[in-house]
Order: sequence, then structure tokens, then C-alpha cells
Amino acid sequence: MDSGSMTIHELDMCISELKQETERVISGLAAMSYEELEVFVEHREQLVKQLGELAAQTPPNTEQQSQVQQILQHDAAIRARMNALCLEAQDWIRQRNQAKAQRSAYEGYGVTDSILMDRKK
Repeated sequence: MDSGSMTIHELDMCISELKQETERVISGLAAMSYEELEVFVEHREQLVKQLGELAAQTPPNTEQQSQVQQILQHDAAIRARMNALCLEAQDWIRQRNQAKAQRSAYEGYGVTDSILMDRKK
């Protein structure tokens, strides 16, 4: 096997792995935690980098380009889930800060600054 056909095979393998990972994530996207999504994004980044290096050696054929385009069609759904998780985190932080502000309004109120005066009868 010459280096050109080896690179084509490596491209196919990389695209196949990227496709499988993307399909796995899409199938469980609604229930996916930010940690799971983060692991996917990091792994995907490695695969895309590898794909770019391989494509620089041997340009992908029409079928490979088509497969990559199909994979990229899922990007909008993945970004939407990432944005939803971001909004959930922002909402949680906002609620936590509100609770903290309400709690601090009552904590220590008058306890340290008060003086108790008793009268003798």
C-alpha cells in the first residue's frame, strides 16, 4: 500500500470515528451534561486537527467531503445544547447570588450592635 492510499484510508478512519462520535452525542444530546459535552468537544477537536493534517497531505475525495458535510449539519444542535447549558449555569449563579444577598441582609442584623438594658424593679 503506497502512502497516498494509506492517507486515504486514514482519512476514512478519522471521518468514520468523527461520524460515530457525533451520532452518539446527537442521540443523547438532550440529557447530556456539560462534562460529557466537554469531553466530546475536546475529542472532536483532536479528530478535526488530525483530519486537517491528513487532508493537507492528500485532499479528501468527493465522498469524504460529503461525509464531513453531513457531520457538520449536527453542529447547530450541538451549539444549541451548549448554549442551553450555559444559560442554565447563568441562571443557577444568579439564583445563588440572590439567595446570598437575601441571607446577608438578615445575618448579623442588630446582634453585634445591640445593647441590652435591664431595669431594676
